[in-house]
Amino acid sequence: MDEASPISEWPRFADKLVECDDRSSITLANGGRFIRKLPDDRPLGYLHKFYAPLSDIALLGSMVSRLPGSYIAFLQWANGASLFDNTLSLYGYVRNIARSSAPEFATPISLNHGNEIFAAVKHQRWMRGWTEIGAVMGWSSVYKIELNSDGRCAVTSENEECSSASLEQCMRKVIDRLAACFDCRGLLDESGTELEAALSSLVMPQ
Repeated sequence: MDEASPISEWPRFADKLVECDDRSSITLANGGRFIRKLPDDRPLGYLHKFYAPLSDIALLGSMVSRLPGSYIAFLQWANGASLFDNTLSLYGYVRNIARSSAPEFATPISLNHGNEIFAAVKHQRWMRGWTEIGAVMGWSSVYKIELNSDGRCAVTSENEECSSASLEQCMRKVIDRLAACFDCRGLLDESGTELEAALSSLVMPQ
């Protein structure tokens, strides 16, 4: 890790992520931080991408009242993230979707747009206070990360769910599982078998 990113500036659940911080990482003028350039030609091919902090939470509109303080604090530090080479996404506020592949124009998945769909498709869950704030994607599976207004966090699939008491606990669990499948150069098992097994374990009862 270099002098531009002292560990005290990172959320606690991101401790494992800074282990790959090196001279190939970049800090953008807008405050975004992209960690560890992967050995390929993709302009956005970084192991972990933290987008520029959200300067005004009022931009979230009605979403502010649905999100617990833990996620609001995260957005003020990083307005969304794409981690483990886009395997784990944390949503953020997006004003305009960029069509450029330049790092300075990169944006997270839209929290507001994603929840317009979530509120319609998962209406009963939405009414019980759940908000979709992220997703974990394997080769053939997708798991959603949801936060309740009371602070609980859940990893869900179409038919399964495993809840944690807080965002911190939930994210540590997800990151621990993914960290076992990656090193600083990317995915270890390119067949995706180990990744799929790690992801399925996220919704297994504790």
